[in-house]
Amino acid sequence: MLDIRELTFSYPNSRKILDDISFSFKAGIIYGLVGGNGVGKTTFFKVLLNHLKPSRGEITLNGVHHQRERIAYQRQLIFSNDEPHYPPYFTGREWLSFVLGAYHQDVDAGKLDELIEIFSFKELDKKTSTYSHGMHKKLSMIVNFMADVQCLLFDESMAGIDPFTLKKIYEYVGSLAADRIMIISSHSKDLIEACADQIIFLDNGQFQLIESYDQMFDRKGGA
Repeated sequence: MLDIRELTFSYPNSRKILDDISFSFKAGIIYGLVGGNGVGKTTFFKVLLNHLKPSRGEITLNGVHHQRERIAYQRQLIFSNDEPHYPPYFTGREWLSFVLGAYHQDVDAGKLDELIEIFSFKELDKKTSTYSHGMHKKLSMIVNFMADVQCLLFDESMAGIDPFTLKKIYEYVGSLAADRIMIISSHSKDLIEACADQIIFLDNGQFQLIESYDQMFDRKGGA
């Protein structure tokens, strides 16, 4: 369980981006995180990842505290976004091994072959400097799925991926979710409604559970 208590964050001289949020993310549930541009979805992920320090509040993942047990906590999460960057001298395979090594994990060859098929990704042994933007995103997601971690975070990482690959990803995401926490932030109605078991609308620094993607338009501004 990813447990958040009284989580508050604001940038200097800014309103509260996250305002006293308490929420429990449970394994086996895929969460869709939605909201307008600039409301704090990426900021929320950065706080979860310890890239930003909250003004107040605590986070635990399976009882491991985000600050007091920082290394053990961060080895339970992995993240991909819409603008992944890699050292240009790495091949995709080298980058995958490097990241998994940071988690003290080896590459599962069978699982990798499955993901290469799902993503139609034949460029694993090419330098990342030769990759298109779409290939960068595919590699980022393959790395996410390869990692044996408790919590997977996706911040617009599926935007721009071709529809044929997306269909396979939807199916694969569902198969992974049984024992993991997955949080997917996206502006795509199709993606959220295809993958998410619960939809969280972030607005005015608060989480609101909504029944459908379109319901956020009724809830905007606390309505």
